[in-house]
Amino acid sequence: MSKNEFSSLADLLQSQLKKISGNGLAYTMELQKQWPQIVGQAISQHSSVLYIKGTTLYVGVESSTWMSELSLIKNQIMFSIQKYHAEIKINDIKLKIA
Repeated sequence: MSKNEFSSLADLLQSQLKKISGNGLAYTMELQKQWPQIVGQAISQHSSVLYIKGTTLYVGVESSTWMSELSLIKNQIMFSIQKYHAEIKINDIKLKIA
């Protein structure tokens, strides 16, 4: 199998996920994959994308300190998501200690 065949399979699986669960799961997976680019390496080491429900992104953080830090930059994170993925509409971010 060539590399192109694997890429095609990945695209096929992602499109099937969209059909089964709507875009939420596919978008969640995409944000999980690109989280370090979206928020930066330092923040990504202390937080992770949990899931998307509607237009709300749920993010897990490792402590209340990181929850406070991320709450101050929610708007910047939403702007960064739009920069990388204009098709993903996030209007709010909820933070959870995870």
